[in-house]
Amino acid sequence: MFILFVLKQVQAPWLKTFLYGEIDTYIIPGSSSVTVGGCRQFESYDINVSPHDSAAIKERAYRLMPSLQTAPVMREWVGLRPHRSIVRVAPEIINSPAGKLKIVHNYGHGGYGVTTAPGTAIHAVRHLKQLHSAGVGNSKL
Repeated sequence: MFILFVLKQVQAPWLKTFLYGEIDTYIIPGSSSVTVGGCRQFESYDINVSPHDSAAIKERAYRLMPSLQTAPVMREWVGLRPHRSIVRVAPEIINSPAGKLKIVHNYGHGGYGVTTAPGTAIHAVRHLKQLHSAGVGNSKL
């Protein structure tokens, strides 16, 4: 399953705090711009920016952070993300002709990838360390 998401990148160097609000509204400051989103449409594959979604995101973001009304929009885009009902973070050992392969799955974040991936990465690294310390396979991590 995929979800469609819409994002805006605005120039707002004064903003230094991550904010999350109603209906998947988020404001994420970066080093040179601020990402504002979003929307979530399951099984939608139209990657054209919808004026309706764009206006709704803008309205919710302005309520959350009124100073963004003066921030110029640098770009706007639509993307697709794989989505699962539950994010998968799990180790797996696969037998192959080359030997045992250690795999750590970390996917299915959907529209929450930018906010949840750092946390799930911590769990993925723990799984990787456990696989490595168990001496399975021949990895030289």
